Amino acid sequence: MFGGIGFMLNGHLLVAASERGLLVRVGKDRYDEALSRPGAHPMIMRGRSMKGYVRVDREQLNHRGVGSWVKLAIAFVKTLPPKVSDSMPKRQKRAAKRPAKPSARRR
Repeated sequence: MFGGIGFMLNGHLLVAASERGLLVRVGKDRYDEALSRPGAHPMIMRGRSMKGYVRVDREQLNHRGVGSWVKLAIAFVKTLPPKVSDSMPKRQKRAAKRPAKPSARRR
C-alpha cells in the first residue's frame, strides 16, 4: 500500500520504510508537533492528506533520528486496542475448505 516495508505493533502500522523515506504513524493529537520537526511533511495519498501520518525525508534520517520517530509512533500505537486477527493465513483457510484429495498408497 505504501510501497515499502511496514512495521507493525499489536496489528497496527507503526512505521513504513521506503526509498523515499519513512512513513510514521503519530496520531492526530501529535500530528502538528510531528510536522514541525525537520524533514517532516504531511502524508498525501491520492491527493488527500492522511491526518495522523507524516512522511520524513530520507535525508533527515540517521540512527538517532529514526529511533526518535519510532519512539513517537510507539507512544501513539500503544494507545490503540490490539487488533484481533485469525492466526491462519487466507491461503490456508481456502485450502482447508477444499475437499481433501484421496491419497495414493504404494504397496
